[in-house]
Amino acid sequence: MGIPLRIREEVIGAIVVQSYRDPNLYNRKSLDVLEFVSHEIANAIHNKQSQETIIKSEEKYRVLSAQLTEANSMKKLLLDVITHDLKNPAGVISGMSEILIEENPGDQGLQLIGESCSNLLKVIDNAIIMSKVTLGEEIIKEDIDLAEMIRSVATEFDSILTANDMTFHFTFDKEIFVKANPIIAEVFKNYISNAVKYSADGKRIVVEIHDEDNVITVDYIDFGPTIPKEKRPLVFNRGVQLEKAAKRGRGLGLAIVKRIAEAHNAEVGVLPNKPSGNIFYFKIPMNPERTILSTPKRI
Repeated sequence: MGIPLRIREEVIGAIVVQSYRDPNLYNRKSLDVLEFVSHEIANAIHNKQSQETIIKSEEKYRVLSAQLTEANSMKKLLLDVITHDLKNPAGVISGMSEILIEENPGDQGLQLIGESCSNLLKVIDNAIIMSKVTLGEEIIKEDIDLAEMIRSVATEFDSILTANDMTFHFTFDKEIFVKANPIIAEVFKNYISNAVKYSADGKRIVVEIHDEDNVITVDYIDFGPTIPKEKRPLVFNRGVQLEKAAKRGRGLGLAIVKRIAEAHNAEVGVLPNKPSGNIFYFKIPMNPERTILSTPKRI
């Protein structure tokens, strides 16, 4: 008499008993007992296999976690070394250029060197902050006037906007403060950059600021092709690119924007503009010690 060993619907073996003396020894009751025994043995085997799988899985993830921790530590160490080795000579050059500019205030070459060193030091500082954002570490926050930052970022894109026959509209004329790290400027830089790349046909970018329930919303509005509804939730994922074959990047920009927002307990996203275009927004808690005095109307 034999009974299969089953785990779920899979047969993994069998239990067989045989009498060499009495061919009629086993009856229906014997079969029921053997079925019960078979079921219990199969369960025991299944539980043992599950435990072994869990143990192997835990060990695997312990190893992966240790490797990830070590990799993150090495990345941080490598970045510290690079930024230290870059920052020291850049700081020396910047200091010397300041002295030389004071002695030769009309020398445009020296002024260019000084400005380039200042920009390099800013890039190094931003790299350090971005590494902390990526690793989920706390970053230093300060009072930042969003309106002033938006105007400052737009100024950096003056030549690019002009070259693409685009205009930038921002009429908000009051101070509006949030607690943030200056790295949030990268959010607005990415929004303008993407509007130039993918919505230059719309000819303009409009920026609006709204406040509601102590949350500040900054909208970057373009008037180019509208991102399809099914793709809007994906554009902030790493590796996802907007479709425009002539202008492709690494798909990192908006993913970085999302990480910066998360580090500020903020929110980013995209909505459709009407009749065409997109509204890339950035929502961040307002500094309760500061107030907003007016909200502009859309141009």
